Amino acid sequence: MGDFFAHFKGYDVQAVRREVREEGIEKFIKGTKHLSVTREKTKETLMQEYELEEGVAEEKMLKYWIQED
Repeated sequence: MGDFFAHFKGYDVQAVRREVREEGIEKFIKGTKHLSVTREKTKETLMQEYELEEGVAEEKMLKYWIQED
């Protein structure tokens, strides 16, 4: 039984949560842009749905709104 976890690799749950959240934010922004939602409305909704402060929401908008696929 001692060898059962011998090859277990650590799993950083918090890091995975941050990555998934960031992916969700990126998809949300790109999706609303694709649907022709205004930039300002997207930012407002982003702030509400992801509980982001305005400065952080603006950083995310700058990062993902202008990127082309």
